[in-house]
Amino acid sequence: MRETYRYHRRVLRLLQWHCPPRLWHLKTPVHMFALDALLEAYPDAKFLWSHRDPAKVLGSVCSLIHYTRSWSSDRDDSLELGAEQLERWWLAVSRAMDFRHRVGNERFADVSFADLQVDPVAALGAAYEQIGIAFTNASRDAMAGWAKSHEPGSHGQHSYDLSDFGLSAAQVRQRFAPYLEAYDAVA
Repeated sequence: MRETYRYHRRVLRLLQWHCPPRLWHLKTPVHMFALDALLEAYPDAKFLWSHRDPAKVLGSVCSLIHYTRSWSSDRDDSLELGAEQLERWWLAVSRAMDFRHRVGNERFADVSFADLQVDPVAALGAAYEQIGIAFTNASRDAMAGWAKSHEPGSHGQHSYDLSDFGLSAAQVRQRFAPYLEAYDAVA
C-alpha cells in the first residue's frame, strides 16, 4: 500500500492545489489494514479512533457488503460472508493496535461512539485537544450545525441481524476480546 498512499497524497494535492487545506481528514476504517504505509505518506498524521462494540459494527458491515454483492450476483453467501468479515476486521483491528503500540499513544485520541451519539461536538473537541489540533469556534459552530441535522436515526435506520451471517454477539466479542479489554469498547 506504500505506493498507493503516495499516489493518494499526490491526487489530493492535485485536487486541492488552488485551495490547499490546513488539514485533510481521511475517514475510513479500511486504513487500519495499512497504517504504516499511510504514516509514511502522511508523516504528520494523527488518529481519532472511534470505539464501538464490534458486535454492533460487524452486523452492519456484513449487511452492507451482502447488499452490495446482491447487485451483481443472486448467490447468497451470508454465512461465508460472516466468517470472512469476522476474521478480516479482527486482522484490521489487531494491526491497528500493533501500530499504535509501536508509534505511541501521542498520535491517538480515543472517541467513544456512544459519546459521539450523545454530544459529538464535545467528544470531538476533547479528542482534537488531546492530539493538539485546534478546534476553533468556527469549527465548533460548523460541527454543531451538522450534528443538529444528523441526529441518530434522523435519516432512517439500518436493520440487520448478526445471526443472518452465522454469527452471534458473544462470538464476535470473543474474537475481539483483546480489543475490548484494551479499549473498554462495549457500548
